[in-house]
Amino acid sequence: LDVRSKEEFENAHIPNAIHVALSDLQEHLSNLDKSYHYITVCGKGGGRSAEGANLLKQNGLNATWLCGGHRHG
Repeated sequence: LDVRSKEEFENAHIPNAIHVALSDLQEHLSNLDKSYHYITVCGKGGGRSAEGANLLKQNGLNATWLCGGHRHG
């Protein structure tokens, strides 16, 4: 689950990643399947992906964040 901005996601992302910007994640929680294990990713140090994983966990979802983020290059 890529939680970066739309522009960052369009620039580069992990193949088959699902994009939901961190700022929109709260409103998409009801669309997420509680039987899945979500791995959140962002672009740099992992701050947004950690925040996203914590939000998912607080709402009863199984989530882990990808430390270090996704970097294009």
